[in-house]
Amino acid sequence: DIELLQNLEEAGQKIRSLMWEQAKKESINPTQMGILKFCKTYSEEKIRVQTLAKHFRMTEATLSDSVSCLVKKRFLTKLIERQVSGYWKEEADKELAKIK
Repeated sequence: DIELLQNLEEAGQKIRSLMWEQAKKESINPTQMGILKFCKTYSEEKIRVQTLAKHFRMTEATLSDSVSCLVKKRFLTKLIERQVSGYWKEEADKELAKIK
């Protein structure tokens, strides 16, 4: 059991290291990289900051800051609907929606 835990910890460290390397190439941090991966996985859905906060176990304020940075860098687009605001989705999905 201890050996398994050590192997899992080592794998987790390697994953975090790879995420940092990948994020640095895009000039974002690993949290922002995680947000992009989450949005890509659930790209058919509208994703709220509250959903991201629960998933990443972070405060809404922290996630909102990260999402705002991604919006400024044009990785994400904020979608505002009539009655509900705060939805986030990838820019590519928005462009595809325009074509259809």
